[in-house]
Amino acid sequence: MKNQSVESNSLDKFENTWIIFIFPYKGIGGVSTLFLKLAEIISNKHELKIGVVDYKDGFMSKNLETNKKLKFFEYSDSQILHLPEDAYLVFQSMTPWSIFRNLKFKNNQNLFFWNLHPFNLLVFFPFFRKYFEKNLKLSIFVSKTLLFFYRKKIFNFINILYKKKSIFFMDDCNYSVTKRFYNLTIKKRLLPIGTIIPERNLFSLNENINDNEINAGWLGRAVGFKESILLKILKDLNEFAFAENTKINFIIISDQIDNLDLSSFKNINIKFIGNINPKELSKVVSLNLDIFFAMGLSAFEVASMGIPTVLLDFSYAKIPDSYRYKFLFESDRYSAGELISNHSKFLGKTMFEILKEIQKKDNSLSLKTYKFTKDNHNIEIIAEKFLSFLFQSSAKYEDFSKKNILKGSMAYTITNLIKNKK
Repeated sequence: MKNQSVESNSLDKFENTWIIFIFPYKGIGGVSTLFLKLAEIISNKHELKIGVVDYKDGFMSKNLETNKKLKFFEYSDSQILHLPEDAYLVFQSMTPWSIFRNLKFKNNQNLFFWNLHPFNLLVFFPFFRKYFEKNLKLSIFVSKTLLFFYRKKIFNFINILYKKKSIFFMDDCNYSVTKRFYNLTIKKRLLPIGTIIPERNLFSLNENINDNEINAGWLGRAVGFKESILLKILKDLNEFAFAENTKINFIIISDQIDNLDLSSFKNINIKFIGNINPKELSKVVSLNLDIFFAMGLSAFEVASMGIPTVLLDFSYAKIPDSYRYKFLFESDRYSAGELISNHSKFLGKTMFEILKEIQKKDNSLSLKTYKFTKDNHNIEIIAEKFLSFLFQSSAKYEDFSKKNILKGSMAYTITNLIKNKK
């Protein structure tokens, strides 16, 4: 990734303009972590006014290191929040009627969307979202019939954003899924995600364990579209441990795994250690792991330390036996993981082949991992690219409000009310 540093003098006209990252969320997640890092990096490097919007007890608000150019705006489900009029409001992409209902917009505010999940902009049937997420073909059909009103709204929403250069996708998967779902004729606009890269490779080969022992790890949540790939990994590790008479220690770093039945994986030692604060992730190095399995931002975070990392794909359905694994540096340079479908053609390695490479104790895996992450997912460089794209964007709230695009129907209102009561 080329360094596209934004010259300070080119930003002078924006010195009184706010850039506000909006993601009220109380759990640990990739979007919160990404927005928080970007807010801190930009506010420390440039003479710009930066803000974050979160709950009082949200992840960003609890981990924010404020400075004179970085402000916290509290979001509440019970109170309207007014943000500065001269502002770029940065969102993870979402269906327009899902935008946080207690934000009070002004017509002149700029809206910028970053697609950080392939399903961000897809319209699903209310109350049955989980079912339709597993059946995209059926979802497309339903969107063209029963949900045509919403499909048309989002189609118009995306086209306005594209004309105004106000939407970007984090990787090809996000772009292609959205394009295919709505049959869009849009060019690829990518803005990758990334993390802070240590000044040096922190990984060192674990020489203290014998060739018949492997320490592996998982970083990330263990629910939804991540659950099936985690179970596939455990199944494959279990088979390798039995067939090769190898001791495998598998550490799961996640918020909870109560939803998983791990009783059948008797040939591996599974240890659950809970979440690690993203700002303390360097502690992972002390676990002396030989290999990590992760997707999304989690993959780039562990890979930035030089730990050999397998970039995982995802699905809400069971992962087929024909699935193949890839080291991060063998993947597309911006990919954060691909959506597995019935038509997926798998290229890569079996788990046996992956672990045999690990057993060689060849440090080149670490060197390639660190270099790939530094070249393609360095958030310091991404921050400059983000600013360049942001200040070229021109979508304003009034572009959508005057066409009544941001409002949903009674069905979606009722759905949201039910969710909020749970």
